[in-house]
Amino acid sequence: MDPIISNLFGGLVVGGPVAVTVSSGSAASKVGLKLRLTFYGVAPSDCVQSSCGDVVLESFAAGSTVQGSTTVTYPRAGRYIIRAQASDMMGGWASKDFDVLVRKAGDTHGRAPCCRTTANIIAQQLGRPIDPYSFRPAWINSSATAVGWDWNYLMGSEDLEAERLFDYGLLAPVETGPVTTTTCPDSYLAGPGSPTVYGVSATPTVNVYSNQGHAKRVAILPQGFNWATNPGVPFSQMPSCVTHWTSWTADSPYGRTVFGSQPSSCSFTCTPEGVEQLVTQTGTFDCWAESVIENTYGRISFLPDPVVLPILYMPQTAAADDSAFSYSEAPIYDYMQGLGHDMQKDFHTVLVLSPRP
Repeated sequence: MDPIISNLFGGLVVGGPVAVTVSSGSAASKVGLKLRLTFYGVAPSDCVQSSCGDVVLESFAAGSTVQGSTTVTYPRAGRYIIRAQASDMMGGWASKDFDVLVRKAGDTHGRAPCCRTTANIIAQQLGRPIDPYSFRPAWINSSATAVGWDWNYLMGSEDLEAERLFDYGLLAPVETGPVTTTTCPDSYLAGPGSPTVYGVSATPTVNVYSNQGHAKRVAILPQGFNWATNPGVPFSQMPSCVTHWTSWTADSPYGRTVFGSQPSSCSFTCTPEGVEQLVTQTGTFDCWAESVIENTYGRISFLPDPVVLPILYMPQTAAADDSAFSYSEAPIYDYMQGLGHDMQKDFHTVLVLSPRP
């Protein structure tokens, strides 16, 4: 009854469709066979709730052979696990994990090393651009050299550490067998010695469900000050004008030019386009998501592509100087409701990006 995978091939590329067929058979079964496939690290494509979970496919056959087939898309390069669990409905049970290695487009020779279980890259990678879908495309070299990275370093072996694949196999829990016992919520994320969870309860509150589960949805809310570019605003009342090496600020309608030895741009407002550029060119969001997997021992994960919301424009008020965090947080709930979102049901986390008021 050992599950067998029949059509999963090598050379898998991030973002490309992957057809998977797994079968299992048992001549001894008199009541049929059941097969469950769990694709750890792959979320249902139609999920619009705060916690999406992994793709699960269940199949049943009355005969001596059961087969499950589906097509999935892996959102990031890395190592994944497909778990196949088969039962003859009479107490017989078998489970088998299949490793899947997904690479970025363009990495035809498998140069990206595998794999790391930590979000920290062992190399001089601070501020080094990276593409989540393609292996070292041309824009990376031009962008990196523009901000001062040495060409020889970029072409050297150490820089390949920036491309080391993450082991999403951490998301697959230890197989416990066909019997599952459910008790009160564990106050630890992954057993004794792991990080402690505060605020858990047996009732369906946001806390008990927030502290476990895969593929949680994240929203990023850009904030800013569109009034800062108006003529006549005193310099003493000006908010921060942010800069970044990706130069997303150059396209902001709420920015200005910073003159110096090398003129650059800054923006008084974070923009959706700027957020998208930060997500797809800096690797910061991926690193944060990987650190959550690492520090929760695979109990929690986030969808790799956040929902970027429209700009929340903040008013010109002296109260902003008292507490920047309270000032930025106060209007979020009503603003999200105005957009038609329930902050607890639609998203696990809402990240706010804003220049300092």
